[in-house]
Amino acid sequence: MWAKINDCGRQLNIGYKVRQTVKDGDVHLTEYRIRELDVDEYELELIFKSKNGVEVPVDPNEIIVLDCEKILHYGFEVWSEG
Repeated sequence: MWAKINDCGRQLNIGYKVRQTVKDGDVHLTEYRIRELDVDEYELELIFKSKNGVEVPVDPNEIIVLDCEKILHYGFEVWSEG
């Protein structure tokens, strides 16, 4: 189940899946896996993208680095088994 991130330190760790949903007339869904974690920097590896429910090809080399402030600002969610 997806849960809104509100405490990076407690909710995020290496290997966890996170996603961002952007609605701007279209619905863009982007999923990442946390590849590395260094204090307050999260290296996110792109694993899935879709636009309006249709999967879009991803570049397996696409990596972004965000700090907790940006993760919260962009409204990311984390996958939790329970």
